[in-house]
Amino acid sequence: MTPLQRLQTLMIKRGVETYLVPRNDCFFGEEVRVCDERLAYISGFNGSAGTALVSAKGRSRLYVDGRYTLQAKAQVDPAAWEVIEGPAQGPAACDPWLVNAALSYEAIDDNLVDHIWEGRPAPRVEEPYDLPLELTGKTSAEKRQEVRPQEGALLITQPDALAWLMNWRGSDLKHSPVHLAFGLLRPDGEVEVFRPEDRAGLLDALTGQDDVQYDPATTCKALVDALGQRGIPAPCPIRVAKAQKNAAEIAAMRVAQRADTLAFAKFFHWFQTWAYDELSTVHQLESFRRADPDYAGPSFETICGAGPNGAIVHYRVTKASNREFQQGEFIVLDSGGQYPGATTDVTRTLALGPVSATMRCAYTLALKGLITLTVQQFPVGTTGHQLDVLARSALWNAGLNYAHGTGHGVGAGLHVHEAPPTLSIHARTPAADWALKPGMILSNEPGYYAPGQFGLRLENLLLVTEQAPGWLGFETLTYVPFDWDLIIADMLTDQETAWLRAYQNTAKV
Repeated sequence: MTPLQRLQTLMIKRGVETYLVPRNDCFFGEEVRVCDERLAYISGFNGSAGTALVSAKGRSRLYVDGRYTLQAKAQVDPAAWEVIEGPAQGPAACDPWLVNAALSYEAIDDNLVDHIWEGRPAPRVEEPYDLPLELTGKTSAEKRQEVRPQEGALLITQPDALAWLMNWRGSDLKHSPVHLAFGLLRPDGEVEVFRPEDRAGLLDALTGQDDVQYDPATTCKALVDALGQRGIPAPCPIRVAKAQKNAAEIAAMRVAQRADTLAFAKFFHWFQTWAYDELSTVHQLESFRRADPDYAGPSFETICGAGPNGAIVHYRVTKASNREFQQGEFIVLDSGGQYPGATTDVTRTLALGPVSATMRCAYTLALKGLITLTVQQFPVGTTGHQLDVLARSALWNAGLNYAHGTGHGVGAGLHVHEAPPTLSIHARTPAADWALKPGMILSNEPGYYAPGQFGLRLENLLLVTEQAPGWLGFETLTYVPFDWDLIIADMLTDQETAWLRAYQNTAKV
């Protein structure tokens, strides 16, 4: 039997009609350990976001967002699964450690997927390592004093928040250098740490503590239920503090960006002479980054999609899907690196030989959007939702769009996707919690995707800076050149042309 069939058999035995299998683990992060890839195990879909509602009898439903619709349909068995774009809907039973307390699902004591997972990998268990003060800018004691609640304790449910607070990093995940653990910051400033396998220890510690503040957006139902009336729901104060990089963290980001620029300079020379398929391109770019002694590894699995593969927003090349490059095709190359105290993320769309006028037009429209957003000044209190349209305006005017956000926050040697900074078509409330602030770093990545034909995306990282009293703007951190041959110069305004020429000159190594 397939994993799905074994799960359905167990559900029938337990009297469970519908069972929820989210992609996340108990920390609700984007990346999970191999031992926590339950959704991929039962469905075959390996995207970074998705939720399954497994039916004991008949077809099950897989819910994904617009980034993964094409990928999900290509990876799952259509006879067993219906792929739906949107949030999961309908009653279901669930593991309370894997769902948010706000969701009305029926909790059951154990995880049914774990019971039927044959050969489930064991979790990695490694100790964290400390970062020096020259990279963190503040001591852990200083940070604890800043975020410590006036009364009671703070439950820390996100490993990157704990890593920032403790000034450490870890090796539990492949791409995010975090130590997977919960933290309990007590009123005296001491922090008690609990690994995810030590659920009993964490529950005991919470039982002995009155007035525990927790973030309802990132705390699982099991912990919220255990806190009961002693729990105080409030946004985690570490979230914004971590997102506003200090001078030391910004300096580390600049160093990492220079390393990336050098790696790309070598890569572009190789690409024009030797590139021939997706896999070799991924490996070659990685080898150029690894030439830097401070490079610790990729910040996510590199996306390299040629031709129709580029239309799959988060495409991941495999030996089976590997595509040889053809003349006249776009190649979307989205990659990033982890460096000491810094994380990078950059996307360029490349081509071997001339491409069609339609493709050049779409490329130029996305570039215009990137520039428009980059040079925009905005008042204090502005959210990324209010700015997102700037990156889309040129595309919209041509009847084109893209089904993902324009930008995400980036951690300082942590997750490549970091909240709360975001540039999104979706409004976040309350707006004050999502306002952009100096020191925040975001991606700026407009694109366009023609299913079955081509995709394109352009991405730089931006630093939010104070421009004048009451006014903010962006400083570009990424300096990797764009391909002049893919740009229709007559479509650019004088201001856009001036910005591009200055950028290209700065991007030269």
